[in-house]
Amino acid sequence: MTRPRQPPFLAVPGPCDLRCVWCNHGGSAPVTVGHETGELAARLEALAATDPAAVGFGLHHTEPTTYPDLLWLVRRARDLGFRRITLSTSGMKLADRAYAREVAAAGVTDVILSFAGLAPDRADLLLGIGGATRAKLDALEACLDAGISATAVLMFLRPALQDMPGAVQRLAGLESNAPGTFGFKGCLPDLMPGTTPRQHDLLQPSIGELAWTLARVRADVPDFELQSHGSPPASAKPAHLEEPPMWEPEDLEQALCEAELRPAGRCVAPADRTSDPAWQAAVVETLASIARRRCGVLGLEIGPITREDRAVRVVLGSDDRLIEAIIEPRSGTERFLLAGEHLAVSYSSASRSSSARVHDVLRVLLGVLERATRER
Repeated sequence: MTRPRQPPFLAVPGPCDLRCVWCNHGGSAPVTVGHETGELAARLEALAATDPAAVGFGLHHTEPTTYPDLLWLVRRARDLGFRRITLSTSGMKLADRAYAREVAAAGVTDVILSFAGLAPDRADLLLGIGGATRAKLDALEACLDAGISATAVLMFLRPALQDMPGAVQRLAGLESNAPGTFGFKGCLPDLMPGTTPRQHDLLQPSIGELAWTLARVRADVPDFELQSHGSPPASAKPAHLEEPPMWEPEDLEQALCEAELRPAGRCVAPADRTSDPAWQAAVVETLASIARRRCGVLGLEIGPITREDRAVRVVLGSDDRLIEAIIEPRSGTERFLLAGEHLAVSYSSASRSSSARVHDVLRVLLGVLERATRER
């Protein structure tokens, strides 16, 4: 597959809305890279004077869609004559189809979205936010429907390698049915400066593990491209194939904690775990009451409720509309999708509903549970 040459990218100083373990696990606030709007506009003008073919917005540790002046900069680039305008983005905001249409109208022609596989139970841990994988897939569909060309980049992290053959098959199916221009490839990420040996061993695959994964991927998609910028090189030919480990989500979560790749508030040593009967009792009782009355949450019935040491898990819906919500105390919890005064909620889902719909359900659920805990 022939792809256009990568455009020059400008760092737009919006804080990233993910906490990917290979790039931004420590968070990105405050953002220390990028340039203010005036300087970015001046750089656009200088680029346009030499080569107005293409320009991109977004670099590591920044997120262009969270920058208030992004659409103004895109329109400015379009007015300067740039024919191809690319966003390298988390995709979280682009899951909103109205925003995707607004971005397209401003002049964006291409988006690049990275994925840590497509199995949410593991991929969301690597992205640092519950529900992020579903939101990224929704963003792909929203951009294609808005007429924006999209490229999905699969990050070949060691904990994600077992999921890659299935992810590539799924993306190949999307490519054949996409309403617009869509492509996908793999990337062996450069780990952040200061990565510890333990973090490196957890995230960086060996040459043999890469070869094992590529052999299975290319059995279905022979021309699959894997880019790499450092060691080990993607083209290296090992003496033998080495099957990478298969991580169960709870084991991966513990390994990320031990390697200090998750916020401290999300990592609690088993011996130190304590429960808070008051808030948990209020949450469980409220959920059980909704289940007994069969009123549900925006049409989704309450399923099994599980009380854990520092969380309550609840299943909403059934079959292809299944959502598992994780409710935790707001204090000391840093990986969440929505937060109230006392509680925070994240989720995993195999639901065919859009992430915007899932977020609406969780927002209503959080409001009900917040009222219940305040009344205790």
